[in-house]
Amino acid sequence: MTAHVVAITKMVDDLIMFNTNMAFNADSNSTLTQERSVDRYSYIKDGSVSYISHIGFEALSLQNAGETFGGLTQVTFEITALPKLLPLDFSCKNLLDIVINGAKANVTLTEDFILIPRVYLQIGVNHITVRYVNNFSNDGYGCISFIDTTTTPNKFYAYTHMEPYSAHKVFPCFDQPDLKA
Repeated sequence: MTAHVVAITKMVDDLIMFNTNMAFNADSNSTLTQERSVDRYSYIKDGSVSYISHIGFEALSLQNAGETFGGLTQVTFEITALPKLLPLDFSCKNLLDIVINGAKANVTLTEDFILIPRVYLQIGVNHITVRYVNNFSNDGYGCISFIDTTTTPNKFYAYTHMEPYSAHKVFPCFDQPDLKA
């Protein structure tokens, strides 16, 4: 009974915070600021972040090459305190599925973040699995595609450029130097 009361209390707190204080994404600047990164670093245990990421370019033909790619990423990390809202850096076209600590989760997706309510988190080790479709970004950042039309047959190339703050355009991560795996 106590566990259910704690879970309900956390959900109510999350709903109140979500409706009355969306401070994390309420401003027009959706990038990761120093204040936001210092706050996030304060509750994620140093050295505990790891990623397993699979990015697929399956079934690409030259007609649709260079438009989208699919991915599945697992983020594992340890937290020492429960934040009201955990921002996971990610800019994507379509968030297909997110599972947090074994439970399918309802999250908010902004331009550059997946905002995770604390009801899905636990003190200690957490696992977040995200399945997604994303656009190639041909602006020089993130996952970039190129079709070489000078070859016969034409060849498709994909490569990444993830500095200084572009890894989140390829896969979900904590895209800040002190939390990189």
